[in-house]
Amino acid sequence: MADIARCPSYTRATGNGVAAHKYGGKCRDCASKTRQGEPGEVVAPVVRLHVGAHKTASTYIQETLLLNRAESAAAGVAYWPLHAVRRSLRAARREIANGEDSGWKAPWNKSPDALHKAAERLNELLLDNYEVTISEENILGNPDDCYRSPFYRRASQTLELLKEPLKDRPVEVLLAVRSYPAFLASLYAEALRHGMFTTPEKMMEANQTCEGQWLHVIDTIRSALPHAKIIVWRYEDFAKVENDVLSRLSGLPARDMKKPSQSDILPSASPEAIEQMIQMARSLTPPQRVFKMLALKAQHPRERSKGGRFMPFSDDARAGLRTEYEADLKIIEARDDVTLLS
Repeated sequence: MADIARCPSYTRATGNGVAAHKYGGKCRDCASKTRQGEPGEVVAPVVRLHVGAHKTASTYIQETLLLNRAESAAAGVAYWPLHAVRRSLRAARREIANGEDSGWKAPWNKSPDALHKAAERLNELLLDNYEVTISEENILGNPDDCYRSPFYRRASQTLELLKEPLKDRPVEVLLAVRSYPAFLASLYAEALRHGMFTTPEKMMEANQTCEGQWLHVIDTIRSALPHAKIIVWRYEDFAKVENDVLSRLSGLPARDMKKPSQSDILPSASPEAIEQMIQMARSLTPPQRVFKMLALKAQHPRERSKGGRFMPFSDDARAGLRTEYEADLKIIEARDDVTLLS
């Protein structure tokens, strides 16, 4: 309430100030104070990066944020749709590529001019007088980046691009983790949907053990953004923490938010569709796989499947990977630099 009393917009009978504080957020007059700060402390508005991971309800979160984008803006939070985020990230990557004549180098080894231009592209998203929310799982990488150890091995490339634009802003990075066998099986199906292919056998051989994989992802984030607050939750707990996650990202009470219909969320492929795709994938080009996968999903919808979810791992392998996951969660929970929601 102290923040509201100081806000010059609060006394207005109409306008964005009253509407913003109605939702418990910030209007533009007091957006320079983050919800992290002490009462009266003036700091730059926070930037929140929701980085997935893939197949952890990211699409649902993004659709919900999009439905409530106007209300978030009234509360002083700018949520950028996925297409805008990807456009700016692609432009930043192009600047890095164009600044190097002798092949690829890591972003931090690029010329200062190329890094500056890349930062300018990303600064288009970082409004000075708003808290900013960006939700983009491809910041970590592509689905097939987890086919072998370590998970998201190229994540540092994009995270390093964000380092310069975010250096003067408070940053929160939000990450959902998922049990290793379920994550890899779901990710395999997602990669097929995008035309990527390797055999399930090769994927499983490369992931016989996953010990420390989520720890590696967190360490990569910490290395690139050392001042960031890292917030993690188990995908298996999403029903319990959903309101907390949505409220953090939107600036709104979750109970007041509009929710997307199930038809807005792309369903996963059935085991029958995936098995058929595996049989024919070698003879198809990546674009052909994309459209064939669409056809197979229509022919074999998951709601009519008798096989549940696609799961290539044996029972013993699943048990071992789940044990590694639970052990890694205990390490995450004990870390002082990570907040684990539960």
